[in-house]
Amino acid sequence: MDATAFAAYAAAQLADIAAILARHGPGGGACCACGRPDPCPHAETLLRHRAHYRRCLAQAGYPPPPRAD
Repeated sequence: MDATAFAAYAAAQLADIAAILARHGPGGGACCACGRPDPCPHAETLLRHRAHYRRCLAQAGYPPPPRAD
């Protein structure tokens, strides 16, 4: 995969992550909106993946997509 293809892939991954994270957040009490205990392990994993793709884009010299959070 060349740098341009990877940048497109990373941008698509970031968009998917943003859409999934939109369904997570404070759900009241000690739960995430998805029903898992807070802090939500699924959301934490998504945040790590988001940081990874942003870091990869920065290292490749591409500006990160605008934040949706």
